[in-house]
Amino acid sequence: MQGRADAHAMFRAVGSANDFASEKVQPEPYDIPYRSLVPRGIQNPLVAGRCDSATRGAHASTRVTENAMAMGETAGIEASMSLKENILVATLHGPKVRGILR
Repeated sequence: MQGRADAHAMFRAVGSANDFASEKVQPEPYDIPYRSLVPRGIQNPLVAGRCDSATRGAHASTRVTENAMAMGETAGIEASMSLKENILVATLHGPKVRGILR
């Protein structure tokens, strides 16, 4: 692991969340995939905020408070849908969840 503590840029630049060149660490806005909230190997839990599945670079932005709150709202909607439809959270249709959030 590199000695750098974090990967936040002080300015906007073109790049990927997985590109650690100092001039490229701030990516353009991107979606957080639904699958990053559904852990593998455990049946039916949801995670949100700092527990999401992401690369080191992507996690530097997904773990901030505003994104963590949005993931928590999404996980709550997913849990509600799962109970109402009596299905596992992993089988929910991501675009349907996105439509409810809109």
